[in-house]
Amino acid sequence: HSLRRRQRQMCIRDRYKVNEEVLVKYFWHFFNMASSGQRHKRDLANAEKLVNLLLEENAPKYTHLRILLDVTKDICDYSINWGRSLPFRPSHLLKFKEDPFGLISLLLESNRRLYKDVPATYSILQKLLVAFEIAKQGTTDSEENLVKVLVLHIDHALVNMDFQFAYENTR
Repeated sequence: HSLRRRQRQMCIRDRYKVNEEVLVKYFWHFFNMASSGQRHKRDLANAEKLVNLLLEENAPKYTHLRILLDVTKDICDYSINWGRSLPFRPSHLLKFKEDPFGLISLLLESNRRLYKDVPATYSILQKLLVAFEIAKQGTTDSEENLVKVLVLHIDHALVNMDFQFAYENTR
């Protein structure tokens, strides 16, 4: 009886197995519809459920989507001036796919004291590089990326008249 039941369950599961393309399509639908970066909100919660299903199917192929959700949550912790008092929406991140350093700069502009926290913005950059499939996970920690982030931090330290921080980080 248990063998027959398992066969029936497998047959039902196969019949209703959703194509990966459909799951990806709905992931992007929910991600783009999300009104904030908070994971407990309905659209991002649905996107996360879909990512979990995709990861079960093919983890290496869809890890970047998990990282995209992670970095969305990280960025949600900061205020960002998107202009005209627009609230942060996860879909805004996609505007920085070609220029993740532009997002780091915007974060620094919008959060006056963030320039003192290089590890936070460097971590966000590393996640963006993986989420946007610019780099593979584990290959984002480079001296070039760190220097570019440090330059942005030094620039914002100078804007905030923190010459000590700027000087200490040029050595």
